Amino acid sequence: MKALEGIRVLDFSTHTAGPACCAMMADLGAEVIKVELPVEGDDTRRLANSIQGYSTQFMWNNRGKKSITVDLKDPDGAAAILELGKTCDIVFETMKPGSMKKMGLDYEAFKAVKPDIIYCSISAFGQTGPKAKDPGFDILAQACSGIMDMTGERNGPPVKSGVIISDFISGKDAFGACMVALFHRFRTGEGQMIDVAMQQCLASMNPFLEQATNGKDPHRQGNHSAGSAPYGVFKGPKDEYLVIAAHPDRHFAKLCTQVLERPELVDDPRFVGGQNRANHYRELADIIEEWMSKFDSVDECKAIMDKAGIVCGKILSCKQVIEDPQMLFRNGITDLPMPADREGTWRGRGATVLYSATPEVLGAAPVLGANNYEILTQAGLSREQVYELETRWGQPIEKP
Repeated sequence: MKALEGIRVLDFSTHTAGPACCAMMADLGAEVIKVELPVEGDDTRRLANSIQGYSTQFMWNNRGKKSITVDLKDPDGAAAILELGKTCDIVFETMKPGSMKKMGLDYEAFKAVKPDIIYCSISAFGQTGPKAKDPGFDILAQACSGIMDMTGERNGPPVKSGVIISDFISGKDAFGACMVALFHRFRTGEGQMIDVAMQQCLASMNPFLEQATNGKDPHRQGNHSAGSAPYGVFKGPKDEYLVIAAHPDRHFAKLCTQVLERPELVDDPRFVGGQNRANHYRELADIIEEWMSKFDSVDECKAIMDKAGIVCGKILSCKQVIEDPQMLFRNGITDLPMPADREGTWRGRGATVLYSATPEVLGAAPVLGANNYEILTQAGLSREQVYELETRWGQPIEKP
């Protein structure tokens, strides 16, 4: 039996945070019903990097789901959704706070028809507070969490993350919260509202906030730690880079004696103690990078450090990650099925966690509106009524 088999999720979310969270539930056996706009569907269906007309971002974030198309601003559409809510365990939405209430689809509305419903909302700043109704995307959450200010060179400008970290972090936090809510309901029979703020999810990853609360003014550190060294990014031959974490004193001693063959550095006053080394990080980095420059590749440097027991790793490009033997061995990169109206498979990210008893199964993303008859008839509509609504909304799928 799959871990979440029997759990039904009504997914109103778009873009990445909510869809990625609900896809994780689908991986584990939940029936996830994605509610999309008629004709247009989720905006990410049309993003670049497509395969056979399907965006890879859409396919990955919506794998294993079913799709229905409903105009939520139409009272008949909203009424059908509320009726469907009676059969669901979790409702998930990522709209601007207040939007679901305007359509009569907020937590209180679903709770009225299903008292033990779990209702999860993800937004930039949460459902309460002075910024609650402000719209926001990942870049704003990064900016408002302190993360962006702590990223970049010491004397350079703030730098955003290369990936949309707040969407994925808030999605994973929301997944964990939904699992807690399901367990709570299992023990007590009580549902609840879950309020996830992207700003807070990112801020929870920022340990420098505690320094700020203690009167300090943390600042970005660049590619090297401000508290100990060597702990950072080092340039090698052919514009390749190695991360080295030899900051404990005993590891630094091994680095000096067994790798650099510079035992005198161990007792050099500049480098005695992690903080001293951090204060002179540039001098230390120059010594290490000069040693690395003598080799033909970063791989040679890594081999010597590995033999000495120094923690290090080559910085991999995306192209190198998808070919990494470790990722391939664990199916971190795998073949995924195309949606039902296409043939074959596509290559993408695989399961993120390996379970011994309840493995994840990554399914295909849904064809827009493909499950209208299957799902909406469960909301009390006849096939003729479903077709009439589809026609009214401009997207008749097929005649009943």
